[in-house]
Amino acid sequence: MTRAQLLEGFGHPDIFVRSPILKYFGDSQDQGTDVTRAAIATVERHGWNDAFEWPHQIAALAVDQEAGRWLVAELLREGATAAGLNTKGHLMRWFGTAPLDVVEGLLGEVTGSPLWGRDAEIFGLPQSGLKRMPAQERVEFRLALSTTSPGQCMDQLEDALSRAAAAESFPDVMVERLGLIGDRHAEMQSRIREIVMSWLNGAGPDLYRAGLGIRLAGNLKLDAAIPRFLEMFSFEWDWWNESIQAAIVAMGTPEALAAAIAGYPKAEFGGKHFLASAMGDLRFPHMQADLLELLRAEEDEMLRTSLGFALARYGTPTAMAAARGVIDDWPEDADRFSIAEILYAFRTLLGEDDAAMQGWRAQFEQWRIQERFMLDGLRVVLEQPFEDVGRNDP
Repeated sequence: MTRAQLLEGFGHPDIFVRSPILKYFGDSQDQGTDVTRAAIATVERHGWNDAFEWPHQIAALAVDQEAGRWLVAELLREGATAAGLNTKGHLMRWFGTAPLDVVEGLLGEVTGSPLWGRDAEIFGLPQSGLKRMPAQERVEFRLALSTTSPGQCMDQLEDALSRAAAAESFPDVMVERLGLIGDRHAEMQSRIREIVMSWLNGAGPDLYRAGLGIRLAGNLKLDAAIPRFLEMFSFEWDWWNESIQAAIVAMGTPEALAAAIAGYPKAEFGGKHFLASAMGDLRFPHMQADLLELLRAEEDEMLRTSLGFALARYGTPTAMAAARGVIDDWPEDADRFSIAEILYAFRTLLGEDDAAMQGWRAQFEQWRIQERFMLDGLRVVLEQPFEDVGRNDP
């Protein structure tokens, strides 16, 4: 599959072709604004409910001035065809991560949205935490940093690092603040690198500092951390493992993927699963052969599913044939429909069709009906008016 063919997938009439294409690009390091424009055109053509199965995934794409103006208009739009509350929460977060020149030019309009400052409530998250800063907090912090001198930034960094080292719970770490401070000046990044490696290489696992170190190593593209990552898989802590997967993908380099491939055979089951998932998000054509070799040697059926999905995303005849073989080995496994989704989209764009593809699509349609039923019920709950209550109120 070429990039041009994948972009054409946004214009396909079948939602089960368009949706995997959106997720493919959202998970990818290849995110030009042409991808964003194609996704926006799809929403405008089909509406929020029918453009994609999970329309909030558009918020993983790149934002420029044109996309920013559209994003703000959608945040403010009301009525039957407007985005749902959950999707608007993701759109608000999307605005918070946009380039600062886009944010500054549109901030006056966004503050008119009833969701401004309240996106965390939609997702039931604390206002400040490790996973993600609410849009208003993120924007205001970024704007303040933009006028901060290197010396002031260093003071903020040292204070944040001290609080992180003393954190007694994961949300207290405020990893996004550290990352944003580090992005402000190059000398900040060198200081963070030094601290991160000391946290990761400390004697024994320090739960919070090591978790923070994993996330920051990915943000800083710190390839030197990967050998330690592979050792940390032995602790079998899912939230560490998920962070390691995300960090390897965030590094975005052939060296990071090569290290993941090299570490796979020695990893425990959980580590292998997360490494395989990273291989599906971070792809380099010359490494397809390495993934094929891992699949040939893997006997565990669950791990074969993970490797099959990673290979399917390569979109070459060889990789798709290997991924199809994983499905055929155990067609009753529901998890293997993740492979079928990407194969269905790619093969449809190539003009292929067969009985298996028709059967997959029938299953996709059945699941979509069930999902819409559940989401309609959830929407009724989410779209109740916000009400400020005290912490001890019933």
